[in-house]
Amino acid sequence: MLPCPPLRWLALVWLLCLLPLAPLAVLAVPVAAESRQSAPAAPADADPEFVYVPRVGIQVGHWNQDQLPSEQARIRRDTGAYREGVSEWELNYMVAEQAKPILEAAGVQVDLLPATIPPGYRADAFVSLHFDGVDPPIADLRRGWKVTTPYLASPKSLLLEQAFREVYPTVTGLPYDEKHGSLANMRANYTFAWYRFEHAIAPETPAALIELAFSTNPADWALITEQPELLAEGLAQSILRYLEQFDPYQTLNRRPPYYPLYTPREPMSLYDWPNYQSAGIEQITPDNRLLVMREQDGWYLVFVRGTWDLGWIPAEALQRIPNYHRNR
Repeated sequence: MLPCPPLRWLALVWLLCLLPLAPLAVLAVPVAAESRQSAPAAPADADPEFVYVPRVGIQVGHWNQDQLPSEQARIRRDTGAYREGVSEWELNYMVAEQAKPILEAAGVQVDLLPATIPPGYRADAFVSLHFDGVDPPIADLRRGWKVTTPYLASPKSLLLEQAFREVYPTVTGLPYDEKHGSLANMRANYTFAWYRFEHAIAPETPAALIELAFSTNPADWALITEQPELLAEGLAQSILRYLEQFDPYQTLNRRPPYYPLYTPREPMSLYDWPNYQSAGIEQITPDNRLLVMREQDGWYLVFVRGTWDLGWIPAEALQRIPNYHRNR
């Protein structure tokens, strides 16, 4: 009978057998983590009969605008369009209130939100409602609707926008406002500006802003006052179209694009458009911190942190701030 080897020798042999597997185990950790991030899946401990209830925030534009927090006090007087004794917020509320039961009947949880957004508001979709308006003599010429996402739009925000483009005009019969108006202001709306304000949606919340119609156009006004249910139906069905394609467990495409923070190499102007021939709108210096919102033809549309300034600057005029890893 052979003598039993000492326990310390057995332990050494066991350790030597495991060593070749150690690198594989180390490599498996990031791979598994990546798989968990990219592959949508229900929670492992979920009830087999569990039904996910999507949550949608509908902001009634300009509702209680005068109660905006101090960080947004500058826009408290922005009450929107007005016609025949009716304020824009009342029209927005009318449509939101009629759309809410349609969505709830389809199993959607709906938050009707005023002008003030809860800090870091999170939902499966956020839609800010507005009505457009222009002054005479062009009031009779401008009509229709339009929609946009934030500048820093995630893939799911773009999906939400596309759902509106497919459904809303079909239901309402309204043309798209080809002249667009100021999409720049819409894309930089304070509700989207998590990089600027505490009272704004979370960056991972898919979002869109829609101008439902022109309250100043006679044809649109007739639709608003005589068939508001069409606007509500168009709103609700657009959101439902989006939710049909929505995977609540896929989180990667909720994230907005990442841009590092920059500063100008030397004092210079921000421009109104991405070219030197456009008007200079503000002087900035190397002390300013710039967040990129969009890139076009070698120019960046930048937001100047700590201010309300938004303008274009050539990319070659910027230098990246080192060791800065977040937008916020």
